[in-house]
Amino acid sequence: MDLYAMEDLIELSQINQLIIEYLKNQAVHNDYIILDSRTETEQMSEQLVQPYFLKEFERRWYLVGKRITDGKRRVYGLDRIHNFEQSTKGFTKDERFHIEDYKNTIGLKIVGEGVQTVQSAKSMQTAKSKQSVQTVRLQFTRFMGYYIESLPIHHTQILVKKTKGHMIFELRCHISYELFNLIMKYGAQVKVLAPDTLAQWVSDEHQKSFAQYVRE
Repeated sequence: MDLYAMEDLIELSQINQLIIEYLKNQAVHNDYIILDSRTETEQMSEQLVQPYFLKEFERRWYLVGKRITDGKRRVYGLDRIHNFEQSTKGFTKDERFHIEDYKNTIGLKIVGEGVQTVQSAKSMQTAKSKQSVQTVRLQFTRFMGYYIESLPIHHTQILVKKTKGHMIFELRCHISYELFNLIMKYGAQVKVLAPDTLAQWVSDEHQKSFAQYVRE
């Protein structure tokens, strides 16, 4: 039995319903499980959302919509949506919301909408720099570089240098938490060459990880 396939089938049923409600310009009502990182507990919260589009990221589907209570963009994991039902409340699509907003973002967070992305112990990006698209330069080992070349991290990725031991790639995107996590996944097989804020963020996290293994 393919358990991953079973999970996908459960989510596809919700995807189908969301498409229907979007085409009818109907808001959707649901109970959403919020993970509280401070208390490490789960809380159920009622949400009334205008559905705009669906986005897949790392084998999970997400609903991107406008929460009616505060008018802000919100991202909802379909696996955390419960008691999904149609609302009687119709809506007119907010033209400020476009799927193209994600073309320069790796992941789910639109930078500049109050999302804290880089929280280094030594430096904090300003709101202006977080909103701008930046040139990210990554140096991979030659071995890992071949995989990155065949399966690009981002559609703007280009190979700028290849040596006996390394391959250097550039991409143009926002500095996001998902980009940070992706870089951390490759461990010592990648080095951030630019920008400095991202390199410092990754360096700080590696140092904290290393400290957990230092014996007293």
